[in-house]
Amino acid sequence: MSVENTFTLDWDLLADTMKRLKPITSVRGSVPLFQGIRFQAHTDGRILATALDGYQQASVLAKCFEAPQQYLDFTILPFDVPKKPKCRTPLLVNITVSAKKVLFQFAAFGTTETRESKKLDGEFPDLTRILPNDETEKYLFVNPRRLIDGIKAIMGQRSSHEPIKLQYYGPYQPLILLSAHGQESMVLPVRVAKDADDLTPVLDNVRSAAKKDVIHHD
Repeated sequence: MSVENTFTLDWDLLADTMKRLKPITSVRGSVPLFQGIRFQAHTDGRILATALDGYQQASVLAKCFEAPQQYLDFTILPFDVPKKPKCRTPLLVNITVSAKKVLFQFAAFGTTETRESKKLDGEFPDLTRILPNDETEKYLFVNPRRLIDGIKAIMGQRSSHEPIKLQYYGPYQPLILLSAHGQESMVLPVRVAKDADDLTPVLDNVRSAAKKDVIHHD
């Protein structure tokens, strides 16, 4: 196969990408492309992985260990990445794209394990057509761990398809999460910025709090 159609990723990066995007893919029986993950590998080393199911979309932007010599764009079904052997140094995955298939080669300690995936036919939806073109007026920041914990707290054992309600009262006011029945709530601290320059002090505070949290737990 042509070297132009080959690029290299970190083993852990590929495993993490598959794990994060697999829940976003649709169930079998739906539009085939919605069941897969789209990979866009650029010659400057950027790789964008995207999944959607018609209701939600998520993307992971990362860096290739070794970039392809030409732009590559393919969609495959997610798969379980082989468990990486214990090793202090990074282990790599060679990915070769052909007309119909994608070959993943996991090399470690002189042995190579392979996975072959069939490329899904069709054109992946252009999400830029449905995204707003207007300039963002405000950026709303919520601690992601507290947001996830809050959703779990109010949902309990209820169906994951049951909607929740978000109540936002303005800058520096709490964000309220309510169950569909309105009987439970979780209050989260919120920060608001008017433009990207205003994000710096907020992000610095978040990073500082995260470091203290790690130290506390250690």
